[in-house]
Amino acid sequence: MTCTSQLMEKMVGSYVLWLALGSCLLTLASTEQQGDRNFINIHSYDPCQNYTRLDEPSRSTEYTGQGQLCDRDMNGWYRFVGDGGSRLPETCVPMSRCQTDAPMWLNGTHPTIEEGIVSRTACAHWSGNCCLWKTEVQVKACPGEFHVYWLQGTPKCNLRYCTDPYTAKDNCENTCRPEEECSFLNGTWDCYCRQDLNSSDVHSLQPQLDCGAEEIKVSLDKCQLGGLGFGDNVITYLRDRNCSSITQREERNWISVTSPTHAGACGNILERNGTHAIYKNTLSVANEFIIRDTILNINFQCAYPLDMKVSLQTALQPIVSSLNISVDGDGEFTVRMALFQDQNYTSPYEGAVAVLAVESMLYVGAILERGDTSRFNLLLRNCYATPTEDKTDPVKYFIIRNR
Repeated sequence: MTCTSQLMEKMVGSYVLWLALGSCLLTLASTEQQGDRNFINIHSYDPCQNYTRLDEPSRSTEYTGQGQLCDRDMNGWYRFVGDGGSRLPETCVPMSRCQTDAPMWLNGTHPTIEEGIVSRTACAHWSGNCCLWKTEVQVKACPGEFHVYWLQGTPKCNLRYCTDPYTAKDNCENTCRPEEECSFLNGTWDCYCRQDLNSSDVHSLQPQLDCGAEEIKVSLDKCQLGGLGFGDNVITYLRDRNCSSITQREERNWISVTSPTHAGACGNILERNGTHAIYKNTLSVANEFIIRDTILNINFQCAYPLDMKVSLQTALQPIVSSLNISVDGDGEFTVRMALFQDQNYTSPYEGAVAVLAVESMLYVGAILERGDTSRFNLLLRNCYATPTEDKTDPVKYFIIRNR
């Protein structure tokens, strides 16, 4: 008989979604950096952090209203923001646009971040000449996908720097997903589900599945559900409608349902093969206030590689004993010991007792479960067998002693 030890490993879950729902959707949110007007130290400064914001929709090349504004007093680094656009246009602008007589545009391309500060020529269109007047400007690309410009007073009046409306940035702090639009509701700008979403294809729904060690979480996009005809108030449930699953409404227009990672919990069905333990369930979605309505069923499963801990969790009646150990100043630890049939520790003995032939191999696994497992390792100092169930039996057969 041998006695070995093994530390608890983190359980990594892989996942599979079917019903031809497509791959999981991951969305990253970017935040636009905000800048305020500051005095610039000419010897050491970053124009991406020190600039004057210009939020004037009338600078748009599509603005055709009357006006004879002039930028003769400009001097410094500027950033264009708002509905008018965030960048100077790179093509000639028709006369009498941007609320001025001779609109100014950038005769060249915008730089990348790697190029740093570059010099360009700004031209003014008048009397059929796209560059009748011109002046030198400096441009820099900044983190956050915006540009800043060193602008000086225009050569004449009435000349004004224009902006490209197709480069306008949303007023929302976060970047809206394709299913959302930036809207001003309830006194704030935020990303809301688009009202024109309309789909009859259930395959357009892309659930997200998180297979955790303690719980399984399925997340659904409310905007995509709305496109399928579901209202704001939906009910969700798993196979066992009376289970203690938790439905949450999360940020960025998502809802999620969680259930424990246990066989039978919320209707979970457990299947095992030689390498994995697989939990299967079905999430159902329906409108809350409509009795007769289409119910959307989403089948999902989480597969966990079999290791010592997973094997014990999925066994029907493993032979396990637990021991609590107190360490001064470091809290309490829980150690579990179990008997296994194989050296991979994936097939625990089940039932009340284990009957072994003489000279057969017995594998004993020890798992450190509670406590700060990142700071401590588990070491078996003594391991012995007794002829009775009494662990204090004076007759002991030591396999490991004083290690």
